[in-house]
Amino acid sequence: MKNLSELNYNGELDVPSQSIEYCSSNEINQRVQYVCEIVRELEEAHARGCLEKYIRRVGMKSLLGIQLLKYYQRLSLKQPLKTSNFLSYWVNYALESFSRSLHPPTRTYDLIGESFFREEQCNINVNVNVIHDGQKLTIKQNQLISCRYWGIWFNTDNLELDAKMTTFVLIQMLQRLASDLSCIKQMERARVNGGTKLDEVRINASCVGIDFSRIIHDVLNEKQHIAYFATLIEDVMERTDLRLRYPKMDRKRGARVQISYASKADYHYRKLDKMHLGQEYVFLSPYGLAKSIFEGCSPQFLSVFDRTEFSSNFYQPTNDVEELALTLKCNFEYARIRATDHPMGPMGILRPELKNIICNVAEHDAFLTTDQMRLRESTMGTFLPSSKRQGR
Repeated sequence: MKNLSELNYNGELDVPSQSIEYCSSNEINQRVQYVCEIVRELEEAHARGCLEKYIRRVGMKSLLGIQLLKYYQRLSLKQPLKTSNFLSYWVNYALESFSRSLHPPTRTYDLIGESFFREEQCNINVNVNVIHDGQKLTIKQNQLISCRYWGIWFNTDNLELDAKMTTFVLIQMLQRLASDLSCIKQMERARVNGGTKLDEVRINASCVGIDFSRIIHDVLNEKQHIAYFATLIEDVMERTDLRLRYPKMDRKRGARVQISYASKADYHYRKLDKMHLGQEYVFLSPYGLAKSIFEGCSPQFLSVFDRTEFSSNFYQPTNDVEELALTLKCNFEYARIRATDHPMGPMGILRPELKNIICNVAEHDAFLTTDQMRLRESTMGTFLPSSKRQGR
């Protein structure tokens, strides 16, 4: 690995730039293993009360990046937390998520010559191009992360370009790991203090459900970057999978989104009923999308949407919402299984009509649920004690 200059970026979690050792696509697997081993050592050191001397080791910043190193520096100033089954479970979960996001690609696509990755002051200018089915496709910087998640990567003879793309994705995942570990410590301190029943909390989403959330995230970000994964503590304690931030939305952290793979009405509504203030969440599922197709979510939606034309592309015409929901689910599943057949993953496989519906429903419901939240706040008060700090 080569020690190169500071890499500046504006990542999904919006944190400052950091220095990190560049990493090529051939070195990433070993780097991920190093990070996981170091994090486990640091977690054990914190439990023993000797974290400070560990984080002073030479080369720690270049391996972990500033964000993750700063997290451990702050942690070293706090009272040690003893190892518990709860803490071990969630640290393992965070490391598995980190590793899964950077697993070796199963398919690669050749970049064409005009691709580049430039660092310009505090921004990154990315132009990553491929040819697919005779068509030129441009991969945006935030889409590189999803490509890697789906097992897709890009061949180039330009070693510097390869290192910059790989390191950019690694940095984003290190940021997410730092965020997850910070959330885990917050949950553990709340559990130890007896304020919640967190011992019973586990992530019960299947790999298919996690993949579906990623598909929705990718579709919503195809034209503009408006969807962001929620923090782990929001996911676990507040049933929030994504945040949607539209330019004209008066909501600092964005509208909350809960995603479900439900295609049956009873499961869809049962899950919705379990959510506190569910009317303030955008709830996206195959059943919910099918219901919107039949009913329309707004006059504007109905004016631009031809259900007959849409249905002719997917299924035999039906008046059954669950039948359409199952068909949509099958389309999502096909795109998920064949993810590597397109350089952009499942998003590139889904039909444009379906992607337009997802974006239209999400945007309409994001503003509607924000209005619902503001109305409740004006009459009943805030959602959570931390809502003012978190921006709801």
